[in-house]
Parts: sequence; structure tokens; C-alpha cells
Amino acid sequence: MEALIIKAEDFTPSIILNPNKNKFEIAGKSRPENVKDFYEPVINWFDKNTSSLVENFKDFYNDSNPFKFDFKLVYFNSSTSKMLYDILKKIKNIQNQGISVQINWYYNEEDEEILESGDELSKAVNIPFNYIEI
Repeated sequence: MEALIIKAEDFTPSIILNPNKNKFEIAGKSRPENVKDFYEPVINWFDKNTSSLVENFKDFYNDSNPFKFDFKLVYFNSSTSKMLYDILKKIKNIQNQGISVQINWYYNEEDEEILESGDELSKAVNIPFNYIEI
């Protein structure tokens, strides 16, 4: 299973989807000019790899070692919010197949908007988030 690594740029976050290193993360600012085009490789990665992830890592991921996905966004626009929802639905699909999942939502203590956005996304996909203040 190949990793997907996208380096951050001025208007786009870094993205790491690396099951071999157990590292899944979206970090930085997200306001790409074309949100759908930017996040399409992420959606495609989940579509291509979910079955293998579930089959190959079912014994690896458990309640004491869940599939962790870190969201470390300092800013994202409303178009990105829709894509984050789509990514979280892919993660929910993994959870529905018996894999323990943990979503870590990082936020600056002074940024209530990012915290509230995390809460809204958590409720929308019915996955409790672990909120981490930085």
C-alpha cells in the first residue's frame, strides 16, 4: 500500500497518509483555488486502499492502538469543510468495518472557530473527536 504525501504550500495543507508508518495527518492552512482537485487524491487514496487497510491492519488497530487521524488545521475555508466531511466519511467507513478509530482535532486555545468546526464535523459523521489544545 503506497503512502500519499503532499507537501504544504501557501494555500494548501500538508497531507500524510502512510499506513506503514501509522501516520495520517492533514496540517496547515487549507484554502486551495480548486478544493475538489486538491483533495481528490486523498479521496481516491481511501477508495483504493480501504479494503487493504482493513484486511492488513485489522489485528494491528484495536482499542489500545486505534487508527489515528490527526487534523492540525490552523485555517480552512468553507469549501474545505465539505472535503473534510467527505474524508471523515471515508474514515467512518473504516470504523464501520471493525477498525478502532481515533480522530485528533488540534486547535489553538484562542481559536474557537476551529474548535466549533471540529465539533460540527464530529456530529455530522458521528465519530467522537479527541480535542487537543495547542
